Amino acid sequence: PRYFSCAAPICGGGTPWETRSSAIQGFRIRAFHGIDDPSVLVRCSIDMVEAARSAGADVTLETFDKVGHGSWVPAYENTDLIEWLASQTL
Repeated sequence: PRYFSCAAPICGGGTPWETRSSAIQGFRIRAFHGIDDPSVLVRCSIDMVEAARSAGADVTLETFDKVGHGSWVPAYENTDLIEWLASQTL
């Protein structure tokens, strides 16, 4: 949060048990994931979003039906993600 105003993970996962509130409290996150992703299960993003919310982050998750691991395509082409990223400030 000291260096970035927001984050937009796409088809990501992580270690939800290591999510610390002091690091992401109030941080803005928009996450995206394909429901049919065989490489990184959508559950991984769901778990991270839940952990980030519990830690105090302002986070949303958008899932794409019938999309596999290439969810960056609809995230950038079919949402306002670029505009949202550009509008965020520290």
